[in-house]
Amino acid sequence: MNPFITIEEIHEKSQEVFIIYCSSNLSPPEEYYSGSHWLIVDDMTAKFINTVCSLEIPGDKILTCYDSGDLFSASKAYWALRAAGFAEVRIMPRSVYATNLIQLISGTPPLISKAERAYLPFNNELVMTKEEFLKRESFYQQAVQINYLAFNILDSNGRLQTPESVLSFLQTSGIKFSQSRACIVHGKRACLGGIMLAYVSKRSVSVVIDEIENLKTPQVRDSMTREIRLNQTENSDEIKYNTVMAGYSISIDDSAKRTVKKNVHTRDGGQCKNCIIT
Repeated sequence: MNPFITIEEIHEKSQEVFIIYCSSNLSPPEEYYSGSHWLIVDDMTAKFINTVCSLEIPGDKILTCYDSGDLFSASKAYWALRAAGFAEVRIMPRSVYATNLIQLISGTPPLISKAERAYLPFNNELVMTKEEFLKRESFYQQAVQINYLAFNILDSNGRLQTPESVLSFLQTSGIKFSQSRACIVHGKRACLGGIMLAYVSKRSVSVVIDEIENLKTPQVRDSMTREIRLNQTENSDEIKYNTVMAGYSISIDDSAKRTVKKNVHTRDGGQCKNCIIT
């Protein structure tokens, strides 16, 4: 699946696209492409999801998301719009090569029209919150953590990089995943990383919309998990979780202090106080 759309394609399909500038309320756009509407990407996930599920946008349009250039806000909006049921959603990387095709206007575009209440469903299998992700005990997908991603989807001529080039970049960056398995992407750059994986993967991709730099509990497990090890060093409170999933290793270090006990329920309903996990 190609989640991207170029400015040339937008110019050719001008009657079919609905252009959306994505940014936080604290960073309003200073310029925008003609015909754009502004979507505020709130840092509070619940509020942002409620906003997206309240949007009034024609259902037959290709929703085209862009931002100031780093695609951080645009990628977050992309996943939220998809989860809200909009079928055609694309990301437009900003290009310096074709700026004359669509007029750039100084100022802030009008806000997207919203209903008084959220009325659209939200697919939390496609887009999860941090809480939904951490409370799950198992996943059928492989979990892929992406905290850093510095890659220009456009080449030196302003054209989209090929899926092969993106795949090579991901592999050389140490982002391990199998193209033949579904993915759930988490981390500080999960939304943008998920779009990159969707561009090169042969299977479905889901994302955790909240930023998760380090997992605090060993909840990242899927049905292919072979081993989970919890190791605590003798001279520190550092706990390391090493999850080996179908040959793909993810190590998460947590320097926070913890109390580690086991939770055991006996047949008569009693509990051993030495075996409580907190």
